[in-house]
Order: sequence, then C-alpha cells, then structure tokens
Amino acid sequence: MLAVYKKPGEKAELIEVQNVLEDFQSLVQGNIEVVNINPYIYHTRKPSQRCLLICNETGKLDGLDANIVLGSDIVVGNIVVVAAGIDDFTSLTDDEAEKIKQELNDLDIF
Repeated sequence: MLAVYKKPGEKAELIEVQNVLEDFQSLVQGNIEVVNINPYIYHTRKPSQRCLLICNETGKLDGLDANIVLGSDIVVGNIVVVAAGIDDFTSLTDDEAEKIKQELNDLDIF
C-alpha cells in the first residue's frame, strides 16, 4: 500500500509497504503508536476519513531525534503516514500521498 515515510532530518518520500505490523515496526524501529493527524493535515482527506501517523511508541524515552512539529508536540524518530480503513490501515491515494509528503516537509523542524 502507498504510504509516506520520513526520517528525522530528511525529506519525506513515498513508499510501498505491506500492511503487517512487523513492517511498520521495522520502519519506526520499535513498537508503534498511531496518531490521528487530521487536525493537522487539513486539506488531504474528507472529514469522515482519517490520516494516521505511525511513530515509535517510546521514541521520546529512547532519545530518538526530533522529526516534525505536530500541533504543540514534537514527533521523534521515523514516521509513516497511512490512511485509516474500516478495521485496518489502508493505502493513501496518489494525490493524498503527494500532498502529505509536501506538508510533512513543511513541518520538518530541521
């Protein structure tokens, strides 16, 4: 499925990822935490649909590098953005992925 991936200090990129827990854990280098980012990514999806940011659950405790500012919070470590399906993650559309990639690059703190 199509997702957006961003490492700290690097530009966001489009990736294809399998919708399995181990792949997301590998990308964020640990257990995952899922955050609804619709309040911060305003014009990418209809209000009834959600964009989800996947990050490392213990990234701040582990001292991972800062990545982006999201609202009043700093997200650390590698991040992956996907769409929310009914019971699972789902692919972003090509247009959504491009918009989110640009927005993540604008939120980059370095």
